[in-house]
Amino acid sequence: MLKTTSDLLTSVNGRAFWPSTNGPYSDASILSIATEEIQGPLFTLLVESASELYANSTDITLVASQTGYRLPADAGYRLRDVTYIDGTGEENQLDIMPKDKLGMLDTVSVGRPRRFYLDGHKVHIWPKPPTSPVGSLRVKYFWQPNTLVSAGTTVSTATAATLTPSAAVAGWTTASGATWDVLADHGAHGLIQQFTGTYSAAPDITSLSSAYDDSELRAGDIVAQGGETHVPQVPTEVFPLLCQRVLVTCLAGHRDKTVLREQQEKLYVLEEQVVDHLERRVQGESMIFVADTPPLVQL
Repeated sequence: MLKTTSDLLTSVNGRAFWPSTNGPYSDASILSIATEEIQGPLFTLLVESASELYANSTDITLVASQTGYRLPADAGYRLRDVTYIDGTGEENQLDIMPKDKLGMLDTVSVGRPRRFYLDGHKVHIWPKPPTSPVGSLRVKYFWQPNTLVSAGTTVSTATAATLTPSAAVAGWTTASGATWDVLADHGAHGLIQQFTGTYSAAPDITSLSSAYDDSELRAGDIVAQGGETHVPQVPTEVFPLLCQRVLVTCLAGHRDKTVLREQQEKLYVLEEQVVDHLERRVQGESMIFVADTPPLVQL
């Protein structure tokens, strides 16, 4: 079952014994703090404990003589790797080039990519592709969680021409060509697709761009305006940790520091439990290999 921002608000207020309305923090303030946690300290903790949770990759087709390529829309600050996929499908490692060494590279060389460097929102390769390039770049990165909002819904049906949400959502834009995200209904709820389309009160999203592919979607996936989500992008097992981190941040200004210390202690215990759980995500017995050699014979 999906844990939504409504569940998060209920949990934080309940842990603090605050009323659901007219508490010391507004819903918007609590969701803002939760977004900062998911995109900042908690994100770092989860990537270090179980990097595959936020791992993704995308292939970018090489363009003649073009050295710079824009990073994916959901890419965070950290990249995992950049490789070159040649015409046979073989993946070739590219060496990263520090920016202070760029002067050592000539600008006229043409050929298969061998090195890369980052510059703002682009990844640059060297040497530049020929006039008829073959292959693509595979950018491996950690995707950045979306901003938390109070309202949202899931996919009801998806056809080639229409995406039908399960319910109408008040406040969604009806502007033509707006950006929409569909997030996975499981795991850390990563981005499946981002495309443009027009939302109506039917509620349907139509006039879909070519980035939309109904074959990848299923009922229950999360639909959101571009860059937003009403489902915190953490696994279900991590949800209590998120709530506790938000609570501790809210209590930082509490007059009674005893309450804060008590909740901090609970946070430390919960954090250790979650990290231990994530590190043991794949369980199994180690294989034992026995060398195929004849036994020793006493002469």
